[in-house]
Amino acid sequence: MNRIFSTGRKAGFLIAALLICFLISGTVLICEYLKDKPLLTDLCAAEGYHLYVDGQLVGATLKEDGIKSTLEALKKEYTGDGSQIIQASFVEDIRIEKGLVRPTDLISPEGLPVDLLDQVRPRVTVATIEVVVAQESLPFGIAYEKTFDLPKGEEQVIENGVPGLQEVRREIIKLNGEIQSEEIVEQVLLEEPRDQVILIGARPPSLTVASRGTSRTAGTSGVAGGMVDFAMEYIGVPYRYGGSTPKGFDCSGFTKYVMDHYGVSLPRSSSGQFEVGVSVSLSELQTGDLVFYTASPTSSRITHVGLYIGNGQFIHATQPGDTVKVSNLSDSWRVDKYAGARRVL
Repeated sequence: MNRIFSTGRKAGFLIAALLICFLISGTVLICEYLKDKPLLTDLCAAEGYHLYVDGQLVGATLKEDGIKSTLEALKKEYTGDGSQIIQASFVEDIRIEKGLVRPTDLISPEGLPVDLLDQVRPRVTVATIEVVVAQESLPFGIAYEKTFDLPKGEEQVIENGVPGLQEVRREIIKLNGEIQSEEIVEQVLLEEPRDQVILIGARPPSLTVASRGTSRTAGTSGVAGGMVDFAMEYIGVPYRYGGSTPKGFDCSGFTKYVMDHYGVSLPRSSSGQFEVGVSVSLSELQTGDLVFYTASPTSSRITHVGLYIGNGQFIHATQPGDTVKVSNLSDSWRVDKYAGARRVL
């Protein structure tokens, strides 16, 4: 009887010693020895922490920090690329519960320590919200301008385009590092783009530009006739000093506007226009010729110009308070101020 009691006491002390050793040092080798011994396995269980993912037990450790550090390590696997992370979380429901940890929770069937990170990784999804800030180029536009200095069909770049620059702030959502959505949340303009400017030729092929002392002809009367029809469309447009658009014309602005439309480039002033083309006598006037007037019968200063339209008439932007209209060359108050005519077609 005493021998049995003595043997029982020795076994009790052995188990107590093993349990104390496990609790104090957490020695894995002891648990590995006990893992195939069901009775002793339960006796070797110690207080620890279990990790549950969506309600399923995934792993355990003796210390809660072991689970927390494992979860943080998983997040860092998808947040270490230098992006500004504003949120990192798990899609699944993660719970840490206190409970008894057995040797079989810590030892694999092969007798190796369980790697909690490997156990958890395939069971969870890391969702991150990142902010990425980058500078991006802005494309420049293209502006076209019509010119009669170039024949129709020709183009000329007169100003190169310059790309702009902007700072773009994007919010990116990822699941395990894979982009799920991307949204621009802010754009800051750093440099405005500058358009490329291209001239588009509008001059008819048969017309060239009038220059001082030379005659530039179209070769047909049809062009002059079309010019007259075009000019007549602006009858009634008000006179405006310095005007050269359909909103308002002065005399030289009107003749230049009409000639430009047909590819003939004229100086802006009436005196300057009097210097181009060739002189034409009153008896030789043809449709499309320019007719000029001085300020007074005794003055040689050119102050007015109009476009001859045939039958002794010309169209012109008259004077302040008046409009574009057709007048007769024979009007008595004009005859003694007539200075001559120039042919530029």
